[in-house]
This record gives sequence, C-alpha cells and structure tokens, in this order.
Amino acid sequence: MYNKRIILIFKRFLKINIHINTIINDQKQYLKYCVIPGDVIGDSIIIDGLYEEDILTQLFSDVFLKNLTQFKESNAIDVGANIGNHSLFFSKYFKKVIAFEPNPIACNILKANILFNNIDNILLFETGLGDEEKVMSFIINRSNVGNSFFINDPKSMYMNDNHYQITKSNIKIGDNLLIDHNTDNVGLIKVDCEGFEYQALKGLKKIIVKNKPIIIFETGMNGVKESNDIINLLIDMGYNNFYSFDWKYKNKIFILLSKYKRVLKKIDRLQDRIYNVVIASSVEF
Repeated sequence: MYNKRIILIFKRFLKINIHINTIINDQKQYLKYCVIPGDVIGDSIIIDGLYEEDILTQLFSDVFLKNLTQFKESNAIDVGANIGNHSLFFSKYFKKVIAFEPNPIACNILKANILFNNIDNILLFETGLGDEEKVMSFIINRSNVGNSFFINDPKSMYMNDNHYQITKSNIKIGDNLLIDHNTDNVGLIKVDCEGFEYQALKGLKKIIVKNKPIIIFETGMNGVKESNDIINLLIDMGYNNFYSFDWKYKNKIFILLSKYKRVLKKIDRLQDRIYNVVIASSVEF
C-alpha cells in the first residue's frame, strides 16, 4: 500500500515540474496540441512540446535545409497522421498538407488540433491507404493510439483484451482518391502506418513517379523482407538514394548521460530491425 503523504508530495512536485516544462515549451513556439495523457505520443508532446521533436527539428533545420524554398510551393502527404503531430508541423513548411488517418479517435483529436490552431491548409481524409480498395478490420490500441493497425482477421487475443477496440475502416488507393486534389506538386510524403507502409506506397505510385518527392517512412514491424520490398518498390519508382536517420552516441556505455545526435547514413539494404526513420530520395543529400 502506498503512503498517502509520499503520493501527495510526489503529485505536488509533478505539478511544479509540468508548469516549468510548459514555460520551456512555450518558448519553443510550437503549435498547441490536444492529446491523450498516458499515450506515447501524448506524453511526448506534454514533455517536449512535439512528438519526435529531435527528428523533425533536425530534418527541417539541417537535412532538408536546401529544400525549404521548394517545400513552400509544394504539398506534403501524411499517411498515418494520428492526432496531427506531423501534419501540423508540416503545415508551416508546405502550401498544403494532405493527411490520412483511419482511426476515428485520432481523427477527432486531429480535427480539434486543426481548429484550435486555426490552420486552413490541412486536408484530412478519414481513411487508410493501400494498393486496393476494400474494408478491413482495424484494431485501436487504447494504451497507445499510435500503435493501432489493420488486420486481416481479428484474433481472439484482441477481442478479449480491454486494451483493444475492434472496428472497420476503409482502405483507399491514394492515386485514385487524390486525382482531383492538385497533386501535381508533392514535395514530401511521410508514411507511418504500423506495418501497412508497402501497400500505402504502392497505391501512391502514380503520384510518386510523377513528383519524385522525398519519402520518409517507418519500417521493420513485419520483418526485414517487407522492409526490403519497400526499398525495391521505390527503386522501381526511380529512387536510388536511401538513408537511415539514427542516433549516434559519443559514449555507448553511458547512453543516458552522453551527448548524442541523429546522423544520416546512406544504406543499400535494411537490416532485420525496426527503423523509425528511413528517407528515400531521387537525388543525393
């Protein structure tokens, strides 16, 4: 049994810490986000002001620095937009952001974030993207909304677990869905859809081949074969420059205390692990 006095002291300390953290984040001048407390993305935004802050800030202040002028006149596509963390961030750099999200809970929070920040250049489609049009079962992870995913056959482990909610969602082919939405100038595509990246990219083939945008994707959830299937798919679309964007530590023994940064490393094939960020480009950085 927990000591009530210790819990009270801890809560007061936590409130002070959150207040100080809010002041620090306000100085960063990020947009404000409605979040789910206790969710991985929500907690990261509460702590840092932005989910994957280190990735986004380093990409747009360093890696993509020469592309920023071009971005201003082009569109970004965000596949797996979740509550809008990346979409809202992209809205400052692109003429328009086209967001896709099949999770109804995340979509409603994303709409609130758009409304709260008075953003008028984000177009939201409440659907998943794939290489064929159909309806699939969608598993909503209540403990980590960003880890929700499509599944062919809902298994009993999800049906009997209160951490998961099973629903249905549409899958659309991106090329068909966006044919009337001015996709002649796409500068960047970000794909993070929990193991459905290959299908989503395949369904965007016409847009990708025509525009040759920079593509950011997560992969490895379904193993190394699917990861390299994505690489081969993009090679067929005219891409020959692939980069991992991973941590580099000065002291691997004392990781938490050491100075670190993400580094861009050119790769030919992916290893059997999860990559949070792989960048594909038709030209070298």
